[in-house]
Amino acid sequence: MLREQDKAVKASTLYIRYGEAVDRDSAYEFLHRKGKEEQERFQKEIEEKEAEKNRLLQEKAEEKERAKQEKEEEKAQRLKEKKKKKRNAFVRNGKRKKKDPSKRP
Repeated sequence: MLREQDKAVKASTLYIRYGEAVDRDSAYEFLHRKGKEEQERFQKEIEEKEAEKNRLLQEKAEEKERAKQEKEEEKAQRLKEKKKKKRNAFVRNGKRKKKDPSKRP
């Protein structure tokens, strides 16, 4: 009897489609997995955007610090040049040779 039943099942046109047992995901499993993947992708995008934002802030802070250092160096250079000009002006105009008192006529 079992053989006749097997023959009848295998002879059926539906056997081609439904004869082999397939473990398919249920809609719940499929949607749950898809939602989880979407959530992970979204979280990854947020983290990447946050990392990019932090990187840009860091670059901006470094650029600001470099500009500040350059400004201080320029200021120090100007001050140095100003002192040098003052010293040169003093040497040219203000310093006079003292006459030796022993060489008076």
